[in-house]
Amino acid sequence: MALLCLIGGTALTINVRSFFSGGLTASELVLARELMGIMTVNVVVQLLSTPFDSYIVSHEKFVFQQSRQLLTSIAQPFLAVLLLWLGMGAVGVACAQLTITSVLLLMNIWYATRTLGMRFTFKGLEWSMFKAIAVFSFWIFLNQIFDLVNNNVPNFLLGAMASATAVAVFAIALQIRNLFFSMSTTMSNMFVPMINRIVAESDDNNVLTRLMTRVGRYQMVLFWYLFGGFIVLGRYFIHIWAGDEVPRLKVSAKLWLVPHQK
Repeated sequence: MALLCLIGGTALTINVRSFFSGGLTASELVLARELMGIMTVNVVVQLLSTPFDSYIVSHEKFVFQQSRQLLTSIAQPFLAVLLLWLGMGAVGVACAQLTITSVLLLMNIWYATRTLGMRFTFKGLEWSMFKAIAVFSFWIFLNQIFDLVNNNVPNFLLGAMASATAVAVFAIALQIRNLFFSMSTTMSNMFVPMINRIVAESDDNNVLTRLMTRVGRYQMVLFWYLFGGFIVLGRYFIHIWAGDEVPRLKVSAKLWLVPHQK
């Protein structure tokens, strides 16, 4: 998957002029090519880190996982600001994200192999199990593809048909939406290993129902704290974060609300 991503990302980077020549200037096309190349490598590194991260989650080492994510989430904006001060602009922000992702990969490798004793073997594979995993993963893969299409196609369309400003404004609305999504899934992701164990051992629907009800309550508490704060301080926060072009966010807000009207 990482190799396919690298090939696809390289093809998009090479042909960036064909996609965005109608909406971006010559200097913006150069910047888009640089950013796309950096982000392609970033996605490849994330894919390589996935097996190690999944191994850590399967052992329910949430203290290490969450503290690591918290540390990197705090470090990324500071590194981005430092690179911006050095005059690297948007490329610096992308490089900061790539650096943090690479550090996460190294930390995952070290913890999974040294502390948890993770090992790879390609002998004596259980092909029946592999087939079942492949079928299950196929549907997850389709879900991820549709998520990528829903989240990224609007940016490509705006870049090809509108302007870089429209892309930036839409990206702000998209980040706010992703913040709500990430808060809603943070709690549920921690219970995935427990749910898998219950299904494998007893498959008791009553236990699963009670567990998911409890998780849903925790999620609602987190969500309403976030949503309430956004209602009170949202306009002021966007004005400070996005600048003086707050009225332009009305267009992106309408686009952001479309999937939720169902």
